[in-house]
Amino acid sequence: KGHFPLVAMAMAAALPICFFGGLVAYVLADSGRESAWLEAQATAAQVAEKVSAELSSQQQVLQTLASSTALDHKDKPDLSAFYVEAARVKLAHPLWETVELVNLDGDQVMNLFRPIGQPLGRTADRESLQEVIRTGRPVVGGIGPVGSVSGRRLIAIRVPVDR
Repeated sequence: KGHFPLVAMAMAAALPICFFGGLVAYVLADSGRESAWLEAQATAAQVAEKVSAELSSQQQVLQTLASSTALDHKDKPDLSAFYVEAARVKLAHPLWETVELVNLDGDQVMNLFRPIGQPLGRTADRESLQEVIRTGRPVVGGIGPVGSVSGRRLIAIRVPVDR
């Protein structure tokens, strides 16, 4: 009989301490979640900036390649010379899978996956091609459908070749 009130008083005294401890733990955890969220957002923004800068750099390289004198004659471009130039540029960019040259109808004229003169078929990512034709500006496509020549789903970085 005599021990019960002492235990009840100890429990009654411990409840506010437990409640306060739980509240402090919740506030700290909430603060930690917010800090982690803000840090994740900052990291994602940095990654997005780096990806954007890299894509811009790749577009500039492709625009330089598109200005090749081998493509100056609209009726009869020197595809063999352009193929050699494109292969050299691709070697300097190990993330590139290929370089393709496509006409306005979407037919591949040249693709580094095949030697010059072999049948190539149509380009896989027609949506990004249509945007380049419509805007006359470089376009980064999404993950395209499986290509007829590559057999892979690639992301096209397209630049217009305008003469």
